[in-house]
Amino acid sequence: MSRGSHILVGVLLAVMLLWACPLAARGATGEIYVVKVAGTINPGLAEYLIRSMEQASREEAGCLVIQLDTPGGLALSMRSIVMAMLS
Repeated sequence: MSRGSHILVGVLLAVMLLWACPLAARGATGEIYVVKVAGTINPGLAEYLIRSMEQASREEAGCLVIQLDTPGGLALSMRSIVMAMLS
């Protein structure tokens, strides 16, 4: 895994942790959604994750857990995932 991939994975994990903290602080009691992802990050996978985040938001999930098992992938796809998490 290249240095850039390590940085992207680190940024993604940090964003996910920061995004999850407000949910825990609010004491949300809704269902916990779990999205498992395996394989290379690509545009299709990014779209799947973004749709999953939108669905969890629409259905007022108490928490969304994204479990990643990936060697990395396209930086553009990773950026679109991070932007969706921040919005």
